[in-house]
Amino acid sequence: MRPRSAIGPALTLAALVLPACGPARTSVTLRLDDGAAPVARAQVRAVALGLSPVPLPVSLESLSQSAAQTGVVALSDDRGLVTLSLYAGRSHLIEVLPPADGPPPEQPRLWRWYLDEHARDLREPFRADERNPPGMRAALVR
Repeated sequence: MRPRSAIGPALTLAALVLPACGPARTSVTLRLDDGAAPVARAQVRAVALGLSPVPLPVSLESLSQSAAQTGVVALSDDRGLVTLSLYAGRSHLIEVLPPADGPPPEQPRLWRWYLDEHARDLREPFRADERNPPGMRAALVR
């Protein structure tokens, strides 16, 4: 009779428990408009700031964070609303591309905002050379 290995059940248990140990998430809804009307089907990407791709020091939390997806991509709906599931307690860079089905822009357009770690304040970049071009506005929906 062969002895039973404990590795299989231990890996199964780790696979079930590790996602529950992951970082907390929060939902944030943004409203996108062009100043006159909602912008539908805009591509919105949120990237958590301050997450290292190198999980040092090694812990369950750092391993979970490095394995987790740090970026989220979604499309705005017909009302210009988009809801993102973000890391709670982390600042995020929000990037918006115009709808792909619109007329081609004269120049590539990308709008950026920074969302604070409490998900209460959405700001444009501070540097003048990084300011957003006209044509897109974003606001937090409370």
